[in-house]
Amino acid sequence: MARSTHWSLKSPFFPLGDIAAVCLTSELAPEQPADILLLGCGDTHNILYTVYADLGAPSRNLDITCCDLEPAVLARNVLLFTLIADMPSESESDADEYISKMWNIYHHFFIDKGTFNFFLKHCQMLVDLSSDLASWDSSKYGTFLRFCTAHTLSALRKHWVLYIETENFSDAEKDSLLDKMPTKLDICKSTLRRSAGMLAGKLGRMGMRNFYRYWQRGTTFDDAEELPAANQINPTFIYSANGLGFDMHRSSDPLLSFHPAKVLAPIKDFDGTTVTVSTLVKSAKEEFAVWCRAFKERLKPQSSPLVIRFFTGDALAFCRALQYFSISNDSNTGIYASAWSSTLINFDGEDYTSRRAPLQFNVIDTSNLTDHLGLMNILIACRPLMRRDPSSVLHTNTLYRFNMIERAVGSGGFLNRLCGDISILSMVLDIVPVSYVSDFKTHSNNHEMYMEIEAGLHSVSPDAVFFIKQFYERIYWRISSISDSETVELLSDTPRRLKFDERQLATFLCDVYMDMFSEEKLVEKLVWESKELSDVRRYSRGQYYVRSSFVYLLRVIRGQLHIDWESFKDHLDDLIINDCKLHVFGRTNLADYRCSLHLAGICTLEPLSATLSDYYKQDLFEGWDDIPPSVCITFQVPKEALSALEEFVDQNKLESLPLVCTLMGDKCPTSYCGDFQSFFANINVDYSTPEPIITINEDTKSIHGSSPIIFSFYIETEMLVHCPSVAVTPQINLDSPALGHVLGPRFAIFSVEITDRNHVHITRERPGNQGELQKLRAVSNAQLASSTTLPLSDCVKINLDNTGRKVETLTGRVSTVEAALPANDAAVLVHQTSTQAMSVSFGSNHQVIAYPFPIDSTGCKTRISRESSYVEVDVKILCPEKELGMPLKPFPLIKYRELVSLWNIHYIDLDQLPVIDLSRKREFGFLPVHIRIVNSDNEIRLRTTGPFLQRKLDVIGRMKPHISDLFIRSCKAPDRRSRVFVLAGLIDGIHALIFINDVRLDLASHTIVADAMALHLTPSIVRTLARPLKQLRKNKQTMVIVQWDDWRHILPAFAERCRKWNHTAHCEYLTMGVPGSQELTETLLCGCGKGKDLEQFEQEQHWKPFVPHSTRVAISQLFGVSFGSSVGGDCLESLTKMRFPSNICCNCGSSGFVTGKDKLYLCGACNIAAYCSRECQKAHWERHKKKCKKD
Repeated sequence: MARSTHWSLKSPFFPLGDIAAVCLTSELAPEQPADILLLGCGDTHNILYTVYADLGAPSRNLDITCCDLEPAVLARNVLLFTLIADMPSESESDADEYISKMWNIYHHFFIDKGTFNFFLKHCQMLVDLSSDLASWDSSKYGTFLRFCTAHTLSALRKHWVLYIETENFSDAEKDSLLDKMPTKLDICKSTLRRSAGMLAGKLGRMGMRNFYRYWQRGTTFDDAEELPAANQINPTFIYSANGLGFDMHRSSDPLLSFHPAKVLAPIKDFDGTTVTVSTLVKSAKEEFAVWCRAFKERLKPQSSPLVIRFFTGDALAFCRALQYFSISNDSNTGIYASAWSSTLINFDGEDYTSRRAPLQFNVIDTSNLTDHLGLMNILIACRPLMRRDPSSVLHTNTLYRFNMIERAVGSGGFLNRLCGDISILSMVLDIVPVSYVSDFKTHSNNHEMYMEIEAGLHSVSPDAVFFIKQFYERIYWRISSISDSETVELLSDTPRRLKFDERQLATFLCDVYMDMFSEEKLVEKLVWESKELSDVRRYSRGQYYVRSSFVYLLRVIRGQLHIDWESFKDHLDDLIINDCKLHVFGRTNLADYRCSLHLAGICTLEPLSATLSDYYKQDLFEGWDDIPPSVCITFQVPKEALSALEEFVDQNKLESLPLVCTLMGDKCPTSYCGDFQSFFANINVDYSTPEPIITINEDTKSIHGSSPIIFSFYIETEMLVHCPSVAVTPQINLDSPALGHVLGPRFAIFSVEITDRNHVHITRERPGNQGELQKLRAVSNAQLASSTTLPLSDCVKINLDNTGRKVETLTGRVSTVEAALPANDAAVLVHQTSTQAMSVSFGSNHQVIAYPFPIDSTGCKTRISRESSYVEVDVKILCPEKELGMPLKPFPLIKYRELVSLWNIHYIDLDQLPVIDLSRKREFGFLPVHIRIVNSDNEIRLRTTGPFLQRKLDVIGRMKPHISDLFIRSCKAPDRRSRVFVLAGLIDGIHALIFINDVRLDLASHTIVADAMALHLTPSIVRTLARPLKQLRKNKQTMVIVQWDDWRHILPAFAERCRKWNHTAHCEYLTMGVPGSQELTETLLCGCGKGKDLEQFEQEQHWKPFVPHSTRVAISQLFGVSFGSSVGGDCLESLTKMRFPSNICCNCGSSGFVTGKDKLYLCGACNIAAYCSRECQKAHWERHKKKCKKD
């Protein structure tokens, strides 16, 4: 599976989402068709909300492919989608009752008898329609609900059948199920605050009350008649991959997928009564109803197509299967659908055989699989599936920790998960995290940080200063080589190659290898250096990777490189083989690494020597014509052998333990194999032929059956001489020392001699998967063919520093084919034209060098070879940790194939966002905090030290306070509010006007948006509107902002993000570029949107003359990112001084009052950390020094 395989008796069941719904198309221009891949798709709410909030609706084509490991999740989703399809029209009297039934079926543990019968009838219809793919495709639902594989349809049908069978449960069976429901929830915590966004503070304890009420009652009801009537167990909550039982995750809450801010904020047309739990539930139900109606409307024939596809299985395996199919056109991929299963992915759905289903996508959302599968695995699997388009986007969301000890959300969390320098990995994978290079984001999670700080500091415990909690980060990536309008047309269809010094690249990737397996180093610390487990565990990144994970990384980047591959591989192998960082455990995995390279087709193992081959033919391989350099071991392990492991997992309250297959020998090092396939089955082995024939009979009961466990894995044939025993052992992890007491010094769960034919069988390929090796190598062969194709233009060389860990410079080259460069006295002019491009001009010749990453051309170096007719330009890369954003074009609009799209600001449908009632000033307590916490700690330090405001290129840093000021002034009381803002230059007068009509809530992004119109005052416009402008000057609601030079960068993006109109063929952006013009006499904004969607603005009588010349804009704040700089330190410092004014010892938690001292000692460097004694300061210094900052 190219990742660790874990043993677990039970997996948590997540039938309900735990994050507020988001719009999946918010990074796409409205006219772009959306091919969306959802990995770990979870419940339906993101899809429903997307259909409702999509700016491109109803004309945008939506094709959504859903993948989830849990078939019960998909069974529930299909159930709901089909119910919505059958929903009566809104005019019918029973429409509201129908929606209530859908809510109850999807969200409640218990439902009433009428709803239960309605549910059973619908399930029976689904069963009748799903006997096979052809039957389903020809049904009324087959037009918009499709299945990727017959196995998926079969798995979901099985659940619908099980749901129906619950009608026949006896009272004893029902009582047994009820007994399994959890009764203790005191360790659980509602995360409704995360969904409430910046209104989280207004929730109080309502989130927790709702959470407990839901789990105690099993419903969201509070009606005295509805509660007792809901006495039927909802079958959709009691079946999962774990079998029959109530295994829903203990933090599940039906309100988490909705937007409670809508009822917590002072919204127009909402009466503003006191918010209660019942109010929150009512609001969620209303949202659900609106989404369902929008979905039903989308299914009408006059709307553009909506197709939702389903696959049940492992996300990484699904990605690999899609990539293989796109390359080979072979629907039988030879890739296993999931761990603990022998099912192979076979795209037997009609849409794949006819190639109607997408195999590449412009939106890939991975939920928070990063936290479960590893960020590197996600990037490696998803990058080949991204359509080569500048608007394509990959979402990798994750949970971070806010550390009160370190006083901020530091940059380490995200960057450490990458296992290497972010700029180098971005270039070799050709994918870049947008907010990292932009140094801002338009989605806010700062409210989570603020609430956790405040909660920690409110705690009565002296350990509150060391409060550590999670917060959710949304990170999205785009293809880096085509992220620039200057070069996108050149590179979109052209192979792009990077040059490296082979030794430098080998050094860098060796460090990546070490980081991916750093857990092994931690175990060594635990064992050999006698470190405490708690001290070591805090540095753990989790165990996501096996050696084949790294091999797949090599396979993906191979097509990106223009290097001597063999020389690079030799250097890399030398470094890995001779490494001293992983020491013992690194060497036990070398054979696995070599075999993985061989299987993936990246290199070939040496054939066995004649002597060894003859030796083998006398024993293990008797009768074989030839012996391949790698073979497959099929290892049969009795299920009861894992009972000791099960006890350990249960006693230590572990979710799971990673396993490996192991070759052992008395006189040689142990050799691990982490990439294996396992399943529960009985096997029949026929040894009547020279090579055994193995037949697999998989146990459909899986872990709940009695069949043995079959492990199959590939090894180097030569290892069988040195390691004559085979075993299954836990993968080396931080629990290994404790496991040694249970399993013995060799950690063997079960082991036998390799010659034991009752348990061990050797074949050329894995049983039941003929041609697997050729299929494994097919992708590598395609990558190799791609890498040998000559690039259209000169390659960019990546020059690393002496350590091989950081980029020093990028070298771009342009060559002149027609003639040599001009004579020595002719000038060669070089200058930066955009974020990733340098212009080189000599004589009448003009060429552009496209770089694979945002650059800093300050101090660039130029080398000119007039005889060889080329020019080389060395530039530095832009470093967001030092600089602030992309100075030349901080808010780029990408022009590509007659389409204009945003790059680092998300799209929104303003008309779908609720309007804040600005007359209810008393309810604005949430706004000051939200407006204040937009800056990173680095920006705050720069601003307070002086030079910040004078640095001309820091547009983003200067824009943040201007936007904040705009919101502060536009949200004041009506008699003091500013609604018209004048944008002026320091010396050249007024340039533009901004008219703010409303302030709205961007629910999905947890922020506020000004619904405004912008007017660029060109000389012709000034003449036309002379009289209205004169009247406007007298208006008391007009406010002057003197920062036109900064606003001109962002206004085109603010206009683009909310447009419901299309750019015409004569658009200034398409003909002249973005912005339309830099000249004072011409407009900054294109004319395509002038006067459109501005009906509400015309209600202001004195604005009417301006409307035909204005463009609607959506203004929102720019938030600091936690992985470019730390975030929250300033906020924490302020709150700390408020709550604990230098009287809490940072080491022991003692206060001045307790120890009898008037005041504690402050750290002399930062003047913040306080200590009760010199001993405490010394004890705390190792932790404090990393974040101690001198003022």
